Amino acid sequence: MRLAFYVLLLAVVVPGPACAQTRVVSGMPLVVRTAPDEQPAEAGLEGLAQLFQDGALRDELKRVHPLARWTHPVNVTLRGDAAARWFPAAQAIAADLEAATGLAITVYEQPFWSGDIDVVVTNVRGYWPPMVSLANGRRDEPFTCIALPMVSDGEIRGSRIIINAAVVGPDNAEACLAEELYQSMGMFGEVDDHPDGTLLNDDVGYRRIGPIDRLLLSVLYDRRLTPDMDAEAAGAAARRILAERMEE
Repeated sequence: MRLAFYVLLLAVVVPGPACAQTRVVSGMPLVVRTAPDEQPAEAGLEGLAQLFQDGALRDELKRVHPLARWTHPVNVTLRGDAAARWFPAAQAIAADLEAATGLAITVYEQPFWSGDIDVVVTNVRGYWPPMVSLANGRRDEPFTCIALPMVSDGEIRGSRIIINAAVVGPDNAEACLAEELYQSMGMFGEVDDHPDGTLLNDDVGYRRIGPIDRLLLSVLYDRRLTPDMDAEAAGAAARRILAERMEE
């Protein structure tokens, strides 16, 4: 179970974590691991094609949308009172994203300006983002983490990530960081039936990006797919690209 949010932009995600740890708040995964280790061949072509559909062409409420992705190098800023603590982890995750997408992704610890992806990490337990409110109107539940991407005509123009490390704990905070950065690259959806191989499942958290997620991102950023591409056409093209990669 997760907190339900209304947000000002594209609603997105209350994340998932990774090494077994004590559950710190309702709605957060209990298991946090280093990275998924399932290989693409184990998922198979049909499984990968479905994961791409669910991750890149649907949102977390399963609504279909056109393909969306960044079209330029991405700056990531870490801000907030806990930024220094999570800066090395953000750099490591960004390196994985850079390798998968082919985009230059640079991480800065920068309190005075916001990057393309602006990450705020706090150790203030009572912190609640001013632009976020619970769908049920309550504000007495602890804030965990969320990503707020902004998309126009299939181009991702920005994303704001907010993580309350004091509430979720250090393992969950790092898993939140990995999942939200991954989803901020264009993988807005989530799945319920593939728990051990992808960051798209909220039931298991991971600190790093695994082989399947790297492959899915590389397909999303293949030049044969274009921003704002119709979901049906993008899904068919992605399946062909995945088939090529599987043969290789």
